[in-house]
Amino acid sequence: MVARKRGYALLSKQADGSWRVMTGGSGIPEFLQTRGAGKWPDIPIGGPGFCFPVQRRNGKTYELNRFEYESKRCKPLVEHSGRQLGGSPISGRIAVSMLLKMRGCDFSCSASICFIA
Repeated sequence: MVARKRGYALLSKQADGSWRVMTGGSGIPEFLQTRGAGKWPDIPIGGPGFCFPVQRRNGKTYELNRFEYESKRCKPLVEHSGRQLGGSPISGRIAVSMLLKMRGCDFSCSASICFIA
């Protein structure tokens, strides 16, 4: 059996007929009415849990702009980095995961943020 991740890629057709990747990654994107540079839509990246990251185009790339849940701003329940936990980001993520498992929490983690359901 092959494990499959959900992912997306937002493409833009260029004047010369070629395609350019504007953003992409894992998760389930949606398109909001709010817009960034060049009138590109803001994109919340959904997945398990609550309080999803919203990316906004800055003129060159899509970058993290805010977090939202049901069209309202929110803060992720657990944020971590190597500096906050006194280790590398990987050891920090492992420490947070172990703590949440011990407490019986349902959660999911991305590269730098854990969301608790």
